[in-house]
Amino acid sequence: MLSIINLTWFHTKRMLKNIGFVGITFIAPLLFTIFFTTIASNDESGLNVDGLAVVNHSQWVEDEVIPRLAIDAENIAVGDDSAQTFDQLEQRELNVVYEIPEQFPEETVKIHSLNGDNESALFEAEFGQAIQEAVQASTFEEYGIDQTALEASVAAPEFNIQGESVDMTIYFMAMFLIMYMLMAVAATAADLVQMRQNQVLKRSITANASSWKILGSLLLGYTLANVITSLSAAVLAFLFLGIAWSQIIPIILLIFANAIFAAGLTMFLFRYIKESQIIAVMGTIIPVVLMVLAMAGTINENLEVLQYLTPFYWLMDYIDTGQMIPNLIIVIMYGLVLFTAGSFKVEKLVGARA
Repeated sequence: MLSIINLTWFHTKRMLKNIGFVGITFIAPLLFTIFFTTIASNDESGLNVDGLAVVNHSQWVEDEVIPRLAIDAENIAVGDDSAQTFDQLEQRELNVVYEIPEQFPEETVKIHSLNGDNESALFEAEFGQAIQEAVQASTFEEYGIDQTALEASVAAPEFNIQGESVDMTIYFMAMFLIMYMLMAVAATAADLVQMRQNQVLKRSITANASSWKILGSLLLGYTLANVITSLSAAVLAFLFLGIAWSQIIPIILLIFANAIFAAGLTMFLFRYIKESQIIAVMGTIIPVVLMVLAMAGTINENLEVLQYLTPFYWLMDYIDTGQMIPNLIIVIMYGLVLFTAGSFKVEKLVGARA
């Protein structure tokens, strides 16, 4: 057992010194997660109310609509405060100012911004909802309808929501971790091919090491190195992006399951491809193909069955639903099937004592 541990750690350290392997499994997912999360957060800037103010000239809006808004009252200027609000806009202390005319809704709301299209979708949706509630309340009052009794008589639908909503950053992180952990198969399979060409595996047999120790330590070393680099990238992304640590457990389980699948894919490529250059190409193409297959069902219903053949679908569905069973079990089983399909030639190679 001690010899297996030593051999596993030896191969793990070898891969951690491999610049290409570390670049694929650590640097790439970390940078792409941060990059795309930053872009997504910028695209969602219209969903916040920071740097937003409302100049209101309508008495009806002041009495009926504004009390129903969730934004701070200090962001709503009325009457004489409008000049100060527009001064703040000129000095770029504000991003956008909504000016509600006195004759609203006969006259439309004016939007003032120095940065072009800078509206807040969140405020506009909430403003529309508040107007709807105000008109509804006015109608009920006009016809003498008891709104409280009416709402109580209507049974509210019940929703069974399991778990918390997943941050979009977690989706980006999971996608890039899966992608680049699988792309690292090109490095691990090529390493096996190089060891075969350099007769390292056969020389290992002369030390009276059994074939299963050689094979097991290699695969465990590759798997452990993949887990270390990918988990390190995830932890740094959590720190840099300020993600809640409660969401790291699904990422950890995803990394372990995907690492097992990657080990099986390594053995599969090693058995059927002899040239390291071809393995490098296939190691890049296969993860892309698997990701396309995972999205096939959303593109065409007739291709929906194809998404079940890829670990991308099961791992991303696990992140979305939190269902470990059967999702993670299926991914691990896929890895074991690939390992079985690809292990025979290695066993024959290391088992033939010369």
